[in-house]
Amino acid sequence: MSETPQWSDDEELRSEIEEIGGRVRFCHFWDEHYSMVQLTEDRNGKYSAAYVLDVETAPDVRKAAALQAQKELADCMQVWGISLLDAPVPEQMKYDSLAEAASHLMQVLNDPEHITG
Repeated sequence: MSETPQWSDDEELRSEIEEIGGRVRFCHFWDEHYSMVQLTEDRNGKYSAAYVLDVETAPDVRKAAALQAQKELADCMQVWGISLLDAPVPEQMKYDSLAEAASHLMQVLNDPEHITG
């Protein structure tokens, strides 16, 4: 999991990111199993991806959650005019482009069994 701080809900995340001059590009929280996926931009234009799918959740529920987030993120990527990169994106703390950050998050969501929290 990314070392990006975690928040408990969408409103708290947006508030805290905006306070430090950044913005939330994408986020989804699941209250029923304490999981989240988020893509944020800091005040310097660097992007971060963070994700947790609760290990206590059944594998089929984790997969359904990942597919749901993947679909929502794909819809956002279409609006942003970016596509999934063909080459794997290395894991790092910050990404220089929204395309790299979204591509990393999408690749992670393709393998929900390896996302834990």
